[in-house]
Amino acid sequence: MLDRNHLRALQNADISACETDKLTDIKMITYHKNQRTADKMNTFIARAGNPYLFKVGETVVKVEYEGGKSFPESFTNLIRAG
Repeated sequence: MLDRNHLRALQNADISACETDKLTDIKMITYHKNQRTADKMNTFIARAGNPYLFKVGETVVKVEYEGGKSFPESFTNLIRAG
C-alpha cells in the first residue's frame, strides 16, 4: 500500500489538469476470481497508478472517499464492488 504522503498527493491531483490520454481505463484491469481483496487493491494501484483519478471508458473519474472510513476501508469497498 502507498504511504500517507504519496496518497495525499494522489488525492490532490487536479482533474482539470490531468492528461486524459495518460489515465488508465480501469475496465482493462482484470483480477483472478479467487484473488484476495488485498491483492486486488495492489493490482489496481499498480496498474491504475492513482486510486483517486482514472478513466472508465472515455469518462474521467475523480473519486472522493468519505463517510468516516479510512482509505483502505473505502478502497476495499470500491474493489469489492467491481
